[in-house]
Amino acid sequence: MQKKSLYASEQDTPRVQELRHDYRRWLDKIDVRNLVFVDEARINLSMSRLFARAVDGERAVGSIPGSKGGNVSLIGALNLDGLIASMTVPGSTNTEVFITLLNPGLTTSVVARGNRGNG
Repeated sequence: MQKKSLYASEQDTPRVQELRHDYRRWLDKIDVRNLVFVDEARINLSMSRLFARAVDGERAVGSIPGSKGGNVSLIGALNLDGLIASMTVPGSTNTEVFITLLNPGLTTSVVARGNRGNG
C-alpha cells in the first residue's frame, strides 16, 4: 500500500485547464534570454551538524560555538549566462537590500546582457 498523492480537485475543471493553457501560450512568447532570476538564502553562523560518524559502540563527540552566532543572507541574480550579481548582508534581506542589489550599474548590466543577440 502506498500513500496517495493528493491535489486540488479544482485543477480538473475546464476553467482552470483553459487558464493553464493560456498561461503556457503566454510563456511561449517570452524570450528566455531576457529573464533574470533572483534568489535569497539565509545562513546561521552557529549551525552545526547534529549527526556524525563513529566507530560502532563509541559515541560521536563534537563541539559547537557558545554564542548564538549571527545570520547572513546571500542574494544573487542569474540568467542564461550564469551568475551576474551576488552579495551577502548581515541579517535579513529586505527591500533596501534588494534595491541595493539592483543598483543602476547592475541594472544596466542586466539589461545589456538581457538584450544581447536581440538585434
